[in-house]
Amino acid sequence: MLRALTVLALALIAMPLHAADADAGRTKANTCLGCHGIPGYDNTYPHYKVPKLFGQHATYLEAALHAYRDGARVHPTMSAQAAALSDEDIADIAAYFESALVVSPGTPVGQEDRAAVCAGCHMADGVSTIPDNPILAGQHASYIVQALHGYRDGTRTNAIMAGMTMSLTDADIEALAHYFAMQQGLGDHAPQ
Repeated sequence: MLRALTVLALALIAMPLHAADADAGRTKANTCLGCHGIPGYDNTYPHYKVPKLFGQHATYLEAALHAYRDGARVHPTMSAQAAALSDEDIADIAAYFESALVVSPGTPVGQEDRAAVCAGCHMADGVSTIPDNPILAGQHASYIVQALHGYRDGTRTNAIMAGMTMSLTDADIEALAHYFAMQQGLGDHAPQ
């Protein structure tokens, strides 16, 4: 009996305290939509397109928002916006953006041999099936370029990506970014 109660107690401790609510996230994401809901909106400095979020994995978005909130990832606007978010807010917002989940069309558009190394985590067409890894398909090329430069230069931290980008040239980064940008994937506005 004591063993059964112990197992039950441990199971309850491991359960998340909040089940993400995409409907609640729709309301909580209103501020996010001021940038991420405007098709083709530009980040001022450094200059790149604000990333598309509609269809992105909730797990990835939660990790990114936690990193902005906790100072592990720095961007003036994102750090300020995330600072006021609770864990529940983050889960709900991430669930809202994921609610437009991207489904792979099955065949990549075009051919980029350098993308083969990315396929292990992000799949050949950039529609990752691993929730911790971002979907790259359809993302703005300029955002992918900025992210890859950040990983290569060490201004954006992720041990795996740092290793993967270490030997990429600027031409490699541009080619990969344009390849993934032309795939069917993420959106920059809410689905109708």
